[in-house]
Order: sequence, then C-alpha cells, then structure tokens
Amino acid sequence: MKKSILTLLILAFATFTFAQKPIANDLAVEAGFNLSSMNSNFTLPSLRFRYFIMDDLVGRLDLGVTSNSNTRYVAENMDGTGEEGEAVNSNSNISIGLGVEKHLGGNGKFSPYYGGQFNYSMGSSSSENTNLDRNRYRADYSVVSESSISSLGIMAITGADYWIANSFYLGAELMFGYTSTTNGETTETITTGGVEQETVVPGRDRSTLGQSINPSFRIGFLLK
Repeated sequence: MKKSILTLLILAFATFTFAQKPIANDLAVEAGFNLSSMNSNFTLPSLRFRYFIMDDLVGRLDLGVTSNSNTRYVAENMDGTGEEGEAVNSNSNISIGLGVEKHLGGNGKFSPYYGGQFNYSMGSSSSENTNLDRNRYRADYSVVSESSISSLGIMAITGADYWIANSFYLGAELMFGYTSTTNGETTETITTGGVEQETVVPGRDRSTLGQSINPSFRIGFLLK
C-alpha cells in the first residue's frame, strides 16, 4: 500500500515537474476572468481559442457574453407600508476579439508573450419603472427606456502562461489601447394615466486612448 501511494506521488510530481509548453499545430481553449468586473451579477468568463501556428506564434479568438439584471422596490409610504413602485434595470453584451501572440523564450513551463488584438462588442440596456417617478412612488405612472451600444478597439497585449501540466496552464494578461464607442439613440416612453409620450435622444460617439487597461487571469487546457 505504501509503495502504491509513493508511486502515485512520484508520477504526480513528474507530471508537474516535466510539464512542457505546446508546439506548432496545438490547440488550446481557456476561460478568462476580468479582475475589474468581479461582482454579484451573472457574468460568464470569456472564452479564448488559441492555435499555435508555430512554437512561438499563436493566433487567438476571444468570445464573451455578459448579462445582468436588478430590481428595486420603493414603498408608497415612508414607513414602508402601502403599494410599491418597481424599477427593473438590465443589460447584455456580446464581444469578439481576433489577435496574435509572439511568445518569448522563457523556460520549459513559463512562456511570456506580447501581441495585438482587434476587439468588437455590441450590447443593449433597458430600464422599466412601474408606479415609480425617479425615487418616489407614483400610481399610474411608468417609464420604459431602451438603448444600444457598440465598440471597436485596437489593443496591445502582454502576458504570460505557466504550464502546470502538459495539458493545463494558468496565465495573466494586460491589454492597453484605443477604443471607439458608439452609443445608439435612447428611446424613452412615459405613460401617465394610460396616455403615452415618447422621446428619442440621439446617439453619440466617444473614444478613449490609453485607458482600456484590462487585467485578467486565465485558466486553459490544451486540446491535442
């Protein structure tokens, strides 16, 4: 029994000790977690597919989906009694990224890299207030608002992988670059006593340079 346990420990140690980086034609899939957006909302980790064109040259495809919603209630009376007004806010977003990585020397398990990536995302947001005028209860009054947003980014990236086993690795990455964002028009419909009134706010464009810093850590698996 002791010999069997010792053998297993030696095999496990050997697996971690002799973990090797991937080579040309290998394919990896990983999950990325954005350190700046960890919260209680529902957030799927972004998925990344990496194809090793050469031992030190990698093409990559990023896919991400986020969605969250929250509901707030306001009582009619200050003491919390009476009817309630309700405010529901939600938003969703889909993103895609296409890039390339150049890996440096490192060692058998550690692989630093740099590269570039194009990002595109599109999403929408909505809010619905029922019997609620801002933060005050108001019977027979509702506001529905809808808007869209899209962005295009060009990023410089730097990061590193650490191969724990032959098919499993951890990594960290930093993005820095230019992002152009388009906020679509916002449509707001106010209903008072059954009468509707619609207002449309024009969209606007904005851009940022040097502020798109996105720290993240990654967990990946090699697919042979």
